[in-house]
Amino acid sequence: MASLRSATTLNKENRATSTELGKRTTASSSSSSTSLAAAAAARKAPLSSRTSNTTTTASSSGASSFSRSTSSSRVAPEPVNRVRQNATSTARKTLTQTARTSATVAPPTKRSRTEAFPEDNEGNGYDHNQFSSVVEKVAELQSKMTQSDSRVEQLERALQAKEEVLQTMELRKTTLMADVSGYQMQIDDANRRNSQLLELLETVKHQNTMQVQEYTMKLQMVQSQYDSLTVQHKMLDNEVANLRRTTAEQRSKISEQDSQISMLEAQLKEKTETLQRRDETISQHEATIAQKTLTISQLEAQVRDDEMLRRKLHNTIQELKGNIRVFCRVRPILQGVGSSSSSSSSSSEDIDSTMIYSFPQSGGAKTLDIEVPQNLSALVSSRFGAKEKRWQFTFDKVFAPGTAQGRVFEEISALVQSSLDGYNTCIFAYGQTGSGKTFTMEGPESPDQDTMGMIPRAVQMIFETAKRLREQGWVYEFQASFLEIYNEKLRDLLVSDTVDEKNRPKLDVKHVKENSTTTVSNLTYVKVTHERQVGEFLARASRNRAVAATQCNERSSRSHSVFQLQIKGENQITSESVSGILNLIDLAGSERLASSKAVNERFTETVNINKSLSSLGKVIMALANKEAHIPYRDSKLTYLLQNSLGGNSKTLM
Repeated sequence: MASLRSATTLNKENRATSTELGKRTTASSSSSSTSLAAAAAARKAPLSSRTSNTTTTASSSGASSFSRSTSSSRVAPEPVNRVRQNATSTARKTLTQTARTSATVAPPTKRSRTEAFPEDNEGNGYDHNQFSSVVEKVAELQSKMTQSDSRVEQLERALQAKEEVLQTMELRKTTLMADVSGYQMQIDDANRRNSQLLELLETVKHQNTMQVQEYTMKLQMVQSQYDSLTVQHKMLDNEVANLRRTTAEQRSKISEQDSQISMLEAQLKEKTETLQRRDETISQHEATIAQKTLTISQLEAQVRDDEMLRRKLHNTIQELKGNIRVFCRVRPILQGVGSSSSSSSSSSEDIDSTMIYSFPQSGGAKTLDIEVPQNLSALVSSRFGAKEKRWQFTFDKVFAPGTAQGRVFEEISALVQSSLDGYNTCIFAYGQTGSGKTFTMEGPESPDQDTMGMIPRAVQMIFETAKRLREQGWVYEFQASFLEIYNEKLRDLLVSDTVDEKNRPKLDVKHVKENSTTTVSNLTYVKVTHERQVGEFLARASRNRAVAATQCNERSSRSHSVFQLQIKGENQITSESVSGILNLIDLAGSERLASSKAVNERFTETVNINKSLSSLGKVIMALANKEAHIPYRDSKLTYLLQNSLGGNSKTLM
């Protein structure tokens, strides 16, 4: 800004100087023009050669002056140049006229006074005074011309000096303008930097504000931590004081314990000697244990061999007893049944309950004798056409009415063991409706240890035996299913209660000849890991099973229920594997249509039940007689159990 003010001041000074020079040049030009005009007027008069020479010299001097003025006007300001050009033009015109006048005027010669001073037109003589005044005026004009020339020369020198100053000022002005431009650019750069610095300042202010806030929060946190640490420091001071007191107490205790340590070291030395003696004893025992372990390994191998031998012998015994066996269990007489009335309207239940049953033990509890009382002999003869009054039946085993569930299971447990040994086993509960088949197989609704049925007892035995055999390297997997055959159709009893009958998938029996296995499509198979699961299966199956009231039984099972437990075992030591199936079947009760008086749906159920039971009897008879053709396809029941009835399978009725 200071440079800009200096340039402005110099510009004003240059303008003032140029104006003054213009005025002076104009005045000089006016003066020169006046002098030149006077000289021209003098030349027109008859002057002497001296006057002419003087005038020419003055004119030449003026011309040279104007010439210098013209040459120096190249660097003068524009107003001065115009003045100089005008003065130069005027001077040239004057010099031209003077030269012409000088050329036409003849040099002065000596003439007579009359010739030199002619008379005027009136004949008067020339006025000498007038001539003298003219000469004086010319001389005066010449002196003035000389003064004017000297003055012009002075002015030209002054003008030249001013022009040099002006050139210097112009150069300085140019330099100053360049400096001003540079300073302006610096000012612009400074302004931009100032704007950037202002923006940076705002950013820094904002950051500083944020940092101040952050540091304020940190300071508050530090203050709170300091307060907390102060409280902790006080607490630690208290703890240190307590620890010092405790340390003093401990030191006293340590001194007491040092004495005790001395005593204990003595005891330790004594114990160490005792331990050394015991180590020797332990070494002897370890040697004995190693020997015993070898013996145990040998015995375990012997146990495994014995287990294989037991299986073979057990199967041999079962085959000797018969792969198809029949047990008989007599149900106790129910309360309210069995009056001694001999009326012809007595029911079959009343007649059966009044029969005399005897169980001779001489034959190993395999015989059942039935005798008709005297008061019912005529009724029995008329109704059943029986002439005999005493019958004797022989079975593989006979259970009297008072036989407990556990005692019955003891006899069939051998067949359950055969299933674990890798054989397919079928245990049927067969009898007329109401004879206690479901009770025998499943037990009551709330069973206890004494009243549990064959199904939960069999599963319990299987899990206990599998646990015992685990010590010999056997690992078993169990998979259970529960279905019923109702009117020659398979129905899943483990399906959810919420599934509608119409939406249940169709079940089909499929046999695989390569490995003699049987599967049922769309049937629910459940992996069994604990025996308690079987109780849940029985409860669900009981809710889903088809039952109805008839004349013979108010809750008669109208279908065959089949509980299957698939058993797969592998010995991880010998890599031996077994696979067997335990089938526990609660058959539907057989009925005589004449006795049950079944009609409509009950009639169809009775016909299908009796037909399937008859087909089962034919299959068992064909297997017992070792016939070439076994009619498995005569019913759904025998077709389902095809691989569990023939071959080396075990069957108990």
